Amino acid sequence: MSQSRSSSHFNKIKAWSSFLKLPVVKRTVGILEGVHPSIFKGQGQDFDDLHIYQPGDDIRNIDWKSSAKQGIPVIKRFRADSNTNLALVLDSGCQMQTRSTSGEKKIDVVEAVCEVFAYLSTNRSDAVGVVAGNSEHIMNEKFRLRYGGIKPVLNKMAKITSAQAPNSSYVRVLAYLTQFFIKRTFFVLVFDESAYRREKSVMLPIIRRLKERHDLFVVTIKDVNPFASDAPNMSGKVIDIKTKNFVPAYFRRSNVAKLAKKSIKSNRDKLNKDLKNMQIAHVNVGGTDDFFLKLSKILSRREVAKYQ
Repeated sequence: MSQSRSSSHFNKIKAWSSFLKLPVVKRTVGILEGVHPSIFKGQGQDFDDLHIYQPGDDIRNIDWKSSAKQGIPVIKRFRADSNTNLALVLDSGCQMQTRSTSGEKKIDVVEAVCEVFAYLSTNRSDAVGVVAGNSEHIMNEKFRLRYGGIKPVLNKMAKITSAQAPNSSYVRVLAYLTQFFIKRTFFVLVFDESAYRREKSVMLPIIRRLKERHDLFVVTIKDVNPFASDAPNMSGKVIDIKTKNFVPAYFRRSNVAKLAKKSIKSNRDKLNKDLKNMQIAHVNVGGTDDFFLKLSKILSRREVAKYQ
């Protein structure tokens, strides 16, 4: 990660935090303290606020008096008592050098996502670690307590995620988590839609197993249609990341583009549905700005499903 891009991410995080209203900032900085019951679990003693009941909430926290006034179930929420270990779980395969729908490289979007969670978490003294891998290597960086300590790790991850890196194998990374993470951890899983398309039959059971022991938040990066005539930042050329061969330009003027669009949408809809059925909080983003927008909406207490 270049210094200029890192500084840009950091400045955007600070500006974004200052833009949000004070109550939202309070919950943002304490992002691991029960901001959303389907993401962060934990019962503390200090009352935080009242919130409309959602599936998965503890019915013992229902405020019956407020519920009667509102005519709908309302629960009391509390701030968690202890800090949390957060692990950013990333794909370091060569496929992350491809483009998202914003035109950004996917690895650049991944870096922005990581910086946001690292900044928010270390601000409240949560330990943040990074697990990144591909079909040949797994990188497991220990938990760190300062935002400045996580930046060199992200630099290292970005450096190994090159166009010459081995192919992606996000299932291999997820399987590593099931073997080596025993203590309850908050995992932020960051991968692209193509990883789900390639490995979903194996990926979903592993994610389900992880959810039984850990807290999960999933960020998926949208695949661009490489055959679309308006595909961003293509400069008239499309290169296959695996073979490094040029894709013939006439494909972008044929039914191939329509078929690819249909396939991408079908895969995206299935991904959203599968994660929703597992009650895993999820944002599907086209780029850095899209991620900031959707995370802000989640932290503003709107329904996660509305912004997938």
